[in-house]
Amino acid sequence: AMIFGGGFYGYVIGNLSVIIAHSDLDRLAREEKLGAVSAWLHNRKFPKMLRRRLWHFYKSFVSNVAVLDEHAILTDLSPDLRVAVADFLIDPNLRNNLIFQNLPSSALVHLVPVPRQISAEKAELVVGRGEVGIAMFIITEGTALMEGRQLLQRFNASKPVGQHKPKTYQGESLRNGDSFGEEVLLGIKSHYNYTVTASSTLVLLMIPLNSFLDAFKGMPEVISVMRTNFME
Repeated sequence: AMIFGGGFYGYVIGNLSVIIAHSDLDRLAREEKLGAVSAWLHNRKFPKMLRRRLWHFYKSFVSNVAVLDEHAILTDLSPDLRVAVADFLIDPNLRNNLIFQNLPSSALVHLVPVPRQISAEKAELVVGRGEVGIAMFIITEGTALMEGRQLLQRFNASKPVGQHKPKTYQGESLRNGDSFGEEVLLGIKSHYNYTVTASSTLVLLMIPLNSFLDAFKGMPEVISVMRTNFME
């Protein structure tokens, strides 16, 4: 029993050492990225206010980006484990968004490494009318004002699926769970047809178009389900 107890204690300590080592590597990698950003800001001699905004953005961005290759890790897991990990990691605001409804669990797994958390200060422009679309956004904290488009399908992920219906908005406040840019992500539009400005400090999940297309490459049936969800 003493031998077993000693062996188990050693096993636990060994695993804790591995976890701490990985944590240190993760911290060092983030510090290295922030150091590079700091050097870039200094060398480019940005104005003080712009430099502060850029530093705030990158500090938040780097802190919320996985250093490890999550896609590679998920690929190594069994199908059941991949689904369990995806269910834990995917933000509820993303999972409950209308366009991702009725997707099989095997498809949702592909979303895990795609989203990026970004932030915006009050009065900061998030997207501008006429800009080339680069991403879909889901608000997780704060509020924003959408202007410039008379007819817009906008959905609140906190509502049951059956209550999502297209409405008419003009100068409408967006809040937690609301999203925009779906039409860009799904290839329906190439440009934003509205302007979104932060009404308060804003935290958003950004789903970059290129990352999304890479994640669902060769899965046209999944994209078709998303388009159907959005258009209904």
